[in-house]
Amino acid sequence: MADNKKPQQKARIITDKEMNNALYLITNAGHRALMALLFGTGARISEVVRSISAADIHYDEKNNCLEIEITTEKRKHNPVRTVIVDYDFLIVPILSWLVIQKDEPYLFSMSRQRAHRLVQRYFNTKPHSFRHTHATHLGRMMNGFELCQQMGWARIDSAQPYIHIDASDAKRKMLEARAKQGASENTQATAGL
Repeated sequence: MADNKKPQQKARIITDKEMNNALYLITNAGHRALMALLFGTGARISEVVRSISAADIHYDEKNNCLEIEITTEKRKHNPVRTVIVDYDFLIVPILSWLVIQKDEPYLFSMSRQRAHRLVQRYFNTKPHSFRHTHATHLGRMMNGFELCQQMGWARIDSAQPYIHIDASDAKRKMLEARAKQGASENTQATAGL
């Protein structure tokens, strides 16, 4: 029996530089904030459009980051997760839009289709590419369980299609782990003297 599934295209990963340049060029404050929020959180369009309100975003001045509560319909057991956005070039457009929309029920009142068209217009890709991008960035820093918590996945095997890490990333992580292990062993050896 033939498999009728389409072969999956490799997701486009958006670089920090590309995002920063785009935010500089986007003149509409709401569009700029939407792109920054999608990139900075990896949230699904359904979790952002007609979902996030001003009350869901908290600025942590001490750590210079945003804590954003994201609610999803996909996770029945724990539908709310808190995502941290800590890049200055993302914080500013989100906070600027938050000031404008503070009395509105939602930060983004547009339809999902409109949000899709905006992402296509500014990045020539689908909104889900932001999710792949965010998961790839986090996958370089977190273990699988932490990544599941941040991305809103119930199972660790959900991470595999989203993380796009090449051999140089794996090598870097291995060398960092060995360096930590070596430092730990040196500290233990010194303590035993």
